[in-house]
Amino acid sequence: MITTTFNAIPGASSFARQITDGYQWLRFDTELEGPYRQQQAQLAYSRIRIQWMVFFVIALLSMVIDLLWLPDDSCRINWVIRLTGLGLPALAVVLASFWNRFAQMISSIAFISAIIIVLALASTWLLPLSQQLVTPVAPLFILTFFIWFFAELSFRQAIIAGLLLSSVTLVGRLVVGDVIAWDVQNLILLTLANVLAAVAAYQLEYGKRTTYLKAGLLNELAERDGMSGLYNRRMLESHLARIWRQAMRDDVSLAVALVDVDYFKAFNEHYGHQKGDDVIRQVAVALAGAEKRPFDMVARYSGQCFAVVWYASQRQMVESLAETLRGEVKELGIRHALSCIDRCLTVSVGVSITRPEERHSVRELLDLAEVALDQAKDDGRDAIKIRHLDC
Repeated sequence: MITTTFNAIPGASSFARQITDGYQWLRFDTELEGPYRQQQAQLAYSRIRIQWMVFFVIALLSMVIDLLWLPDDSCRINWVIRLTGLGLPALAVVLASFWNRFAQMISSIAFISAIIIVLALASTWLLPLSQQLVTPVAPLFILTFFIWFFAELSFRQAIIAGLLLSSVTLVGRLVVGDVIAWDVQNLILLTLANVLAAVAAYQLEYGKRTTYLKAGLLNELAERDGMSGLYNRRMLESHLARIWRQAMRDDVSLAVALVDVDYFKAFNEHYGHQKGDDVIRQVAVALAGAEKRPFDMVARYSGQCFAVVWYASQRQMVESLAETLRGEVKELGIRHALSCIDRCLTVSVGVSITRPEERHSVRELLDLAEVALDQAKDDGRDAIKIRHLDC
C-alpha cells in the first residue's frame, strides 16, 4: 500500500522503486547500495571486535586440545599452523577494530583473515593422514558456522570462504592419498552444512535489506507530502533553520519563494477535486527542477501553495529563477476556464530575500514572502513580487 502510493507521485522514492524492482541477488541500485554497505559496516564495527576476540580464544584453546590429541611431532607442526594461520589473522582483526582509521576497511580485513584461516585449518587435514590418525572434523564445522554468522562477512564473501573451505579440504585429501569412506562422509556433511548456512544467511541478509528499505521509505514518507511528493512544511522549516545558520557563517543571501496556484478554489469546484489533485502533482513536477544546488529545496507549503528555497542567490538571479517557475507552470497548458487572467493555469510568486543576521529570523523571512505573495495577487495575479527583509 505504501509503495503504491509513493510510486504514484512525482520523483518516486528510490526506496519504493527498489522494493518494486526487487533485490533477489542481494544487491541494490547504485544510489542505495553504497549507503547500505556503509550503514552495515558501521553496525558491524561495533560487533566485530567481540566476535573475532572470541574466535581468537577458541583458536588458542584448539592448540591446547592438540596437545592431548596429536603426537609430539604433529603437535609442533599444528601449533605453528594454528598460531600463524588462525591466531594471528584473528588477532589482526581484533587490533584493527580499535583504530577508527580502519573502520571503512574492517570488512576487507575480516575477509582476508577469514581466507587465511580457511587455508590454514584445511591444511591441518594433511598432517593426521600421514600419521594414520582420524582427523577431527568438528573444527571445520565450527569455522563454517563462524564464517557465515559471526565473521561479519558479506553474503558473497561468506560464499567464497565456505566454498574454499570445502574444496581445499577435499583437494588436500586427494593429493596426499586415498580418500576413505569416513572422509567422504564428513566432506559431504561439511558441504551440506555450508548449503544450510548459505540458505539461512541469505534469508538474514534479505531481511536486513528489506528492513533498510522500509525504514528509508517510512522516513521519506514522514518528511514528504503524500500528494505532491515534495518535502512537507515541517521539513521546510527545519531545513530553513539549519541553512539560516549556515548562511550566517558563509555570509551569503537566502531567498524563499512562495508559489500559489491562481484561482485554485474555482478550478477545484469547476473540474472536481480529482482534477485539482492532478494539478497539484503536475505543478509539483514543474517546480521540482528549481532545486539546483544541495541547499536548495522545493516543498509544499499549504493547499495550493508551494515554497522554494534558494541558497546564496542574489536578487537578479532570484528574479530570473522566479520568472522561470512562473513560465514552467504556464507551459503546462492546463486549461482553467474560470481564471480571470488567462485560459490556462497560472501562478503568483512572492519572494523574500535577505542576508541572514542574528536580529532577523526564519519566521520573518517566511512572513515577508507571504506579504510579497499577497502583493502579487493584489496586482492581478500571474505576477512576481520580491521583497528584501532588510528594507
